[in-house]
Amino acid sequence: MSNITRQDRINLHKNRSGISAGKGTLDNLTEGVPQFRTEIDHTTGRQKTVQYIKNGLDILKSEFKNVDDTGSAIPIIDNYPAFGVYQSASADAQQIENNAYETIVFDTKLYDNGGDFSTSNYSFTAPKNGIYHFNARILWDGNESTGGNDDGDWAAGDYHQISLMKNDRSATPDGTAIVAIERDTIQGAISDEYLSNRIVSDLRLNVGDYISVAVKHETAAGQSQYTYGPSTPYIWTSLTGHLVCAI
Repeated sequence: MSNITRQDRINLHKNRSGISAGKGTLDNLTEGVPQFRTEIDHTTGRQKTVQYIKNGLDILKSEFKNVDDTGSAIPIIDNYPAFGVYQSASADAQQIENNAYETIVFDTKLYDNGGDFSTSNYSFTAPKNGIYHFNARILWDGNESTGGNDDGDWAAGDYHQISLMKNDRSATPDGTAIVAIERDTIQGAISDEYLSNRIVSDLRLNVGDYISVAVKHETAAGQSQYTYGPSTPYIWTSLTGHLVCAI
């Protein structure tokens, strides 16, 4: 959904008495109750269905292609929140201290429709109340030489995990901030191995809530581990997300 534009207001003012599907005007919208109207898409010349919802001082607008054209109503929403980011080579080998939550550096955008992801604090901020879908993955380096650590070496019982964090980027977050988690435990000692974590989750967020990705590991030797972000043959350490539905 998007806030109604000035031109939309002008068009609606001109056509208040002539819109067939939406009886009434912008002045009598009921809070939270959708009102559907049939309008003309001036790009295609075809009819479209437009939904208006009053949300406080805002009027939210969603457009649907005419069902006669597609067989079903398909929303066309301006600035629909959707993003894809990854860790570039310049941020590769991010050091992850033992037994601490570290926010993953996602410093490069593939796309960011709506501009809601920040590459300075590595977080997505929800622009609307809604259900959002996230897909994050991390690759642990198998043999990073920085600092002389034996990264990639794991003992039985060690673990590595990935979490989606809400409104908290600290190394010791409150338990309620961890809204999704995936953990793998090492079953037998390994050396110089590349390991990965992945998490997929749908989350309900309010306007202003922000989501970041944190990783944590615990090794018996207490050494640091490192991320690995090769861009070929495909991106490993990455995060995507989009709005599923507004609520």
